[in-house]
Amino acid sequence: EYLDIRLSREMSLDELKDRLNAEMTDEFHITDVYEPKNDFSSIAYASYDIVIHTSEATESMALEIEKVLTTSPLTMIKKGKAGEKEIDIIPLIKEARSTYNAENGNIELKVVLSASSTQYLNPEMLITALKEKLAILSKNLTEEYYSILRTSLRKEDMSEFC
Repeated sequence: EYLDIRLSREMSLDELKDRLNAEMTDEFHITDVYEPKNDFSSIAYASYDIVIHTSEATESMALEIEKVLTTSPLTMIKKGKAGEKEIDIIPLIKEARSTYNAENGNIELKVVLSASSTQYLNPEMLITALKEKLAILSKNLTEEYYSILRTSLRKEDMSEFC
């Protein structure tokens, strides 16, 4: 995760990192501290790796998932400050690739989603859409699960945010 901090006095980056880590739990720690090159408002997209573990995973399921995530309309209820509204989330999905990994039996998705302050798509909405459209992950919750890992933030030109 990124954290934007404003300091009230001069401090070296190493000292800042050490002081922050001294207050963190053992499981959570600061890995890097640097002067930002970009403003957070320049974030336009976020890349994610999503892994779906289900006993029904197949190559054809991976193709169905990719079709759902690339075919408009894919309407979902999005909650915002003004309340709930139905939107087509396909325009918020810049890229979606789905593959079946025969070695571990998982469906692996690589997606790039809109992440600007005005057009943000939570990756959990993709899982919700897949549950609704394809009835995946609807069986035994101890045997069927998914993970979402954000791998990068990108600017409008797709260069890496840093």
